[in-house]
Amino acid sequence: MALIPDTPYTVVKTGFNKVFHYAPLNAMIKQAVDFVTPLRIQGQLLATFHVIRLVENSIPVPRLTETFWNQCYQAVSTSTGPAAEQFDPARNPLLAASLTAYSQHLPVGHQEPERPTFIKDIVTQTAQLAEVNFRNHVVTNFRPRIKCWIRLRIGTYAYFGNMHRRKLKSWASLLLWAGTTPNQSVTALLPRYRSLNPPDAATMVLLNALVNNIRQGIGPANLPVTDLLLRRRSEAYLPFLHRVLSPDTSSSKQSARHQAVYIAATM
Repeated sequence: MALIPDTPYTVVKTGFNKVFHYAPLNAMIKQAVDFVTPLRIQGQLLATFHVIRLVENSIPVPRLTETFWNQCYQAVSTSTGPAAEQFDPARNPLLAASLTAYSQHLPVGHQEPERPTFIKDIVTQTAQLAEVNFRNHVVTNFRPRIKCWIRLRIGTYAYFGNMHRRKLKSWASLLLWAGTTPNQSVTALLPRYRSLNPPDAATMVLLNALVNNIRQGIGPANLPVTDLLLRRRSEAYLPFLHRVLSPDTSSSKQSARHQAVYIAATM
């Protein structure tokens, strides 16, 4: 609803019990929430475990559609009521394998949440929302996460040792642009950033190597990185995101400067 200019508006504080006065309906809604909440939490945990397992084993991540999320909710719960439908491992063998591994980490005496058939439509809506949230999350966070990772990496180069944070951010933006756009290079983009000076030859070699590293990690088929591709092919960017967000194991001991840049980059 559009607001009318020069018209005063007031806010009325309300709550669930003030809106819904019919006790039987209130009890039914609260019961549905009590069923769906643990189902959603455990389904999300299984989905996360499953995707990480696929990525770490170099298995292509399938489309994480509404059907996938529904299967996750089915897999972690026990269906009850008329026409109860349990998870069928044959329909998604990869998820079934992840469920087996996931179950080994559950506490002793774990009880699967109940999934009565009367909340079937609510579970379907929850699965639809999960897919939308997943794609929105990738679109929203892909570039900021890569940019933080770039700042973390270049912070270890001697050329950037005492550089002001604003210039460091500009360099990260330049490298992100070069790494996610075909036919671009650090040399070609540098004149667009008037506050930045060309680095020495050795540093330029390192920067070009970092740009190539980003392109290879994302994959040629996923370049250039656009909001449309991030939304349509969200799953294709997960392996590189996992690599970026994982701890750097290439060095057994990170320098204080390395850690300080990471802290500054994530603030």
